Amino acid sequence: MGRTILLLALVSVSGVTCSAPFAVPTTLVVINDSYRFVPDTITVDRGTTVEWKNESSQYHVVQGDTTAPGGLQEMPLAPVGGQSRDYPETQWDLTMGDPGVYPYHCTLHLQMHGVVIVR
Repeated sequence: MGRTILLLALVSVSGVTCSAPFAVPTTLVVINDSYRFVPDTITVDRGTTVEWKNESSQYHVVQGDTTAPGGLQEMPLAPVGGQSRDYPETQWDLTMGDPGVYPYHCTLHLQMHGVVIVR
């Protein structure tokens, strides 16, 4: 009992909290009707989840330019309300692992480019 009280006292003095102990940070990249990734360059820490969300009226396929983390090879994204067998999702999440620079583009709209920098 004495150890429990000491431990509780240490936690309350140190300011340690237990709210969302396993929360994973998320960074959002939006695809808009101007055929852009917004923002087009992001810097995230290792373990951050990046979410690509299609808010445009067009279909998009996000693909890494080089060897990329698993999942960035091809992400087909439907416009909202345009889901199909080939494009079942309007958003795609990927947790970034290894540090590096990962450029990507839309294979359907070659003017669309983005970069994920993982620290």
